[in-house]
Amino acid sequence: MQLLWLRLRLIVLLFLTTSCVLVQAQPVQAYLPWFDREVVRIFDQFDIPGAALAVVADGKVVYVKTLGVGRVDKRNPVDRHTLFRVASVSKTFTAVLAGLAAQQGQIRWQDPLNRYLTGFRLRYDGNNRLTLRNVLSHTSGLPHNANDSLLEAGQPYTTVFNKLQQLKPSCAIGSCFGYQNILYSSMGDVLSKATGRPYTSLLIHQIFRPLGMQDAGSSRWHLLNNPNHAMAHVLGKGGWRVRPVTQPYYEVMPAAGINASIDDMSKYLLAVMGHRPDVIPPQVMAQLTRPIVASPKEGWTSKWRQTRVKRPMYGLGWRIFQYDGKYPMIFHAGGLSGVRARLGFLPQQDVGLVMLWNANDSRPEVLMPMLFDKVLGLPTVQYLDKNSRSLVARH
Repeated sequence: MQLLWLRLRLIVLLFLTTSCVLVQAQPVQAYLPWFDREVVRIFDQFDIPGAALAVVADGKVVYVKTLGVGRVDKRNPVDRHTLFRVASVSKTFTAVLAGLAAQQGQIRWQDPLNRYLTGFRLRYDGNNRLTLRNVLSHTSGLPHNANDSLLEAGQPYTTVFNKLQQLKPSCAIGSCFGYQNILYSSMGDVLSKATGRPYTSLLIHQIFRPLGMQDAGSSRWHLLNNPNHAMAHVLGKGGWRVRPVTQPYYEVMPAAGINASIDDMSKYLLAVMGHRPDVIPPQVMAQLTRPIVASPKEGWTSKWRQTRVKRPMYGLGWRIFQYDGKYPMIFHAGGLSGVRARLGFLPQQDVGLVMLWNANDSRPEVLMPMLFDKVLGLPTVQYLDKNSRSLVARH
């Protein structure tokens, strides 16, 4: 009887082991035909003017898709080299440059900000506690998006930056997450002073050129003087209408001022995933993606985040999620009026996705969790339903 029981247990164990193998996810390439159909369906569903996407896996670009037009009035087709604004995904570039500078001993994370920007001090920082680490992790204590409205109203960057010193805190320095554009942009000045090179030169010589990002740049002039660019679109009467490219967020270039094509961004994604250690050493990314502060609202803003994003954190210029509570995910979003960008990857699975589109609608971002669910073998979820919202907040 005991021998029979042992045999039954062995059969059950073998069945369960076999079953586990059968339900494991396949390599991402197996899902690309399905994903391609979903890309077309979702961007068509929301009538997005133009978009570009790239999937990378195992150190290679395995999928690139371009759809639609750069602007609805000229009907110029989007291709691999069409320039898009990447908005706040720019913050990740600044973080990488800071990480490289820290590795070379040119800056230290614990350095006070006013070591580089003499005379700057927040009114509640009597002990000079605001560090570069606080700036890059959005833990300055300032209210969310402090003084962005002044920048949008046309005030110069230097003016709105200096006005930060008069603001009251939301919390003590280092104790809570408060997303910043104005303060974050000061890292450009810090890096320039620490390295002796302009921020734009650092971008070109340390990231763009070494990675072969031939289309990328960082100014309004750069975007508009390339005939192959995508314009922002906002929804008005009769459908999408082109929104003029304004200057304000190019004034905070380290926070939101980079333009790039999907060809560029696929190369950048590979690099931050560890496949160009000659340009971005993995130990630099390891420092930048170490969780520092909880950012709970990031888990509330859409159905896919509510479903999959657990314990959302922010590191140095990067968001860190526990996808479905078990799988590390590195992420950043970008959003300005009429522009959206998403970049995310699963480091353990070595799979990543970058998406750029030129419309004031965030719902196409569900393509990222849809793909990652497949890669991880998770149950299918309908992330878009009648309660789905088109998010317009800056990221």
